[in-house]
Amino acid sequence: MAGQADRFRPGNLAGLNIIQVPDTEEATPVTDRLVWRIRYASTDRMSLVEISVDCETGEIVRTRGW
Repeated sequence: MAGQADRFRPGNLAGLNIIQVPDTEEATPVTDRLVWRIRYASTDRMSLVEISVDCETGEIVRTRGW
């Protein structure tokens, strides 16, 4: 994605949400995480990338794009 950074506009805060992500350390299949969702739209408006960042750790826990 870093190589394509010039194709995207500055990030846009999509909101604060609770999402479920796979949990590899616990017995439960998923865990709830409080995340900031940030969207990046391409300059030609043909694609969008959304990154979910954990509020407590700053870790990227999910990325989506289309």
